[in-house]
Amino acid sequence: MNRLEITKCNEEKILNSFYCELKEQGFSFSVYDGERFNNVSSVGDILDLYHDLDEMSIHVKRGDYKACASFIFGNGEDGVYCMFDYSYSLLEKKLLTKTFKLIDELADERCERLALS
Repeated sequence: MNRLEITKCNEEKILNSFYCELKEQGFSFSVYDGERFNNVSSVGDILDLYHDLDEMSIHVKRGDYKACASFIFGNGEDGVYCMFDYSYSLLEKKLLTKTFKLIDELADERCERLALS
């Protein structure tokens, strides 16, 4: 998992990027809430479900291809954080290039702010 200091605004940016990038590629989505899979059709649906969960697993499907990404946002010693874990095939098949770039940019911003303090 990649640890990233993050704000609530950036939390929504990451989820929005993840959703939009895969939606553009024709994926369908469901969120597992610990008991059942909930089909979602918008970022708003994901955020509504997420606010009730400590951890969110988003399952994506296109044809026979299936993958999963898990997100954990919370408060740590140094502030708010995001833990992001994903099926390796999402990276290997380059299905989330924009989302990974956004996460890298947010992590770089955080490192720069820490270096200035």
